[in-house]
Amino acid sequence: MKTIYKYQLARVDRQTLQMPKSACLLTVQIQRDDPCVWALIDTANELTPVTFITVGTGQPDLHLECYAYIGTYQYRLFVFHVFASAT
Repeated sequence: MKTIYKYQLARVDRQTLQMPKSACLLTVQIQRDDPCVWALIDTANELTPVTFITVGTGQPDLHLECYAYIGTYQYRLFVFHVFASAT
């Protein structure tokens, strides 16, 4: 069944979440002070690991060639940009 799920992100540089295969990542935003990713998923699909990279504006030496840009969010005085590996 296709539906939209929310996945809460930790405020760390790199993390891996289990998501259904072929998840379509929609957006990243702050909800109640926590960064969250919303994704259109098919609950019938098997789970696969998806790695999320969060980088701050101005952070040097990024190696994001294999990651897709998901979105940007602001947390307090900082601006973060989220990238994800293919699902």
